Amino acid sequence: MAREYQAVLATGALVVLVSACAASSNRAQEAPWVPRGKPQRSGNERERVLTAEASLPVDASLESILAVALARNPELLAAEARVEESLARVPIASRLPDLELKQEIWAVPLSRPWDITEAGMIMLGVRQAFPPRGSREAQARAAREEVEIARSSLQGLKLDVIARAKRSYFEYAAAHGEAAIHLEHAGITEKILELTRVYFRTGKVSEQDVLRVGVALVALHKELANIEQRRLTSIARLNTLMGRTPGAVLGPPAEPNPMVLGTQVDELIARAKTERPEIAAARHAVNRSEAERQATDRTTLWPTIMVGADYWLQPTMEPTHAYAAMVSINLPWLNPKRREEAEAARRAVVAERRMLEALDNSISGEVAAAHARYEGALKTHRIVTEDLLPAARKSFDAAQAGFVGGQVQSLALLDALSALLEVRLSEVRARLDLLVALVELRRAVGDEMEKNATTSHEVTQ
Repeated sequence: MAREYQAVLATGALVVLVSACAASSNRAQEAPWVPRGKPQRSGNERERVLTAEASLPVDASLESILAVALARNPELLAAEARVEESLARVPIASRLPDLELKQEIWAVPLSRPWDITEAGMIMLGVRQAFPPRGSREAQARAAREEVEIARSSLQGLKLDVIARAKRSYFEYAAAHGEAAIHLEHAGITEKILELTRVYFRTGKVSEQDVLRVGVALVALHKELANIEQRRLTSIARLNTLMGRTPGAVLGPPAEPNPMVLGTQVDELIARAKTERPEIAAARHAVNRSEAERQATDRTTLWPTIMVGADYWLQPTMEPTHAYAAMVSINLPWLNPKRREEAEAARRAVVAERRMLEALDNSISGEVAAAHARYEGALKTHRIVTEDLLPAARKSFDAAQAGFVGGQVQSLALLDALSALLEVRLSEVRARLDLLVALVELRRAVGDEMEKNATTSHEVTQ
């Protein structure tokens, strides 16, 4: 009898092994879709990123900063990992439930409960559940749509990082430009102070004139400290976006030129509705909910089938060896939970469609508002560069010539210099506002819009 029981165990092990191999082969045929992972960075691309990062302490170009940020930004790395996670879940969605192994021992005498050789029957079997046809395929489609949602979210985050990096870079360049203007005006003010002292010794100006010029010079140095604080803040933001320490060294920035768009707002809105990653993610969310609804409908309308096979050893009766087969189904029609799940899935589809419609509407508003801010910033920049700045320069040049010739008081020259300084700073800030408005407009549209743009320098000429 002991040998027969060993034969039962060996036979059962063989049944499990064969069943597992068959199930594995079946599952391999059920998932023909091969998910594509994130594209691996080529050696040339990695070399380009390393070269860009190495150049940052000497020459902080926007191109180098964007290259490093897109390769090293921690938020992007986390989003890429989320894409990889969703990819790994795709084949899981189409798999069969676990294969089940069962063993039963019947009619063991209570007088000798440890002696299974006197049992009336010893059974060893396997069970496999098969969900309704089409349900696993629908779940796999939902998982694939989840991958596309993650990819669209990653693309949207890339656009966010680009926009934040550009804005911080333009603020960095503006602070750098303001500092250069202040230093230039401080040098001019020092020369005025020297001439004012000479005129004071000859009695042409009063001591109050000398003191006022000196106060103006101190005010310029004080403002330089505020500009330095803004410059360091911009550096910290850029380094954070690039995954570097906030205090890492950045070289001087290049002076950016604003772009002038030749695209109408209606065209930009139409482009945004096709190119915004958020729109793509919302569409994939609708497709995912549709697939989940189909899977739910299948499990609501059709039962799950359980099939199994048992080997029987009957030590106390004939025949000693036998087998049994079984089929069972669940009854989803009698369970209100199934109908409630189906209704919830249908409502989820409606909700995702409403979200898509709401997003489509909000994008139109975002683009229109961003375009209005851009148009306003462009007009302001043109007024400052084409009208105010030339007039302020002419006023200062005339006052400077009169002061050197002894015909203009130092206070009048100082007022003209202050007006020129204010206008020059206004030009830097107007250019910053225009650049930032263009960044926001590009983010609202969802692309770079380079093909219909020219530099403001080209338009001015």
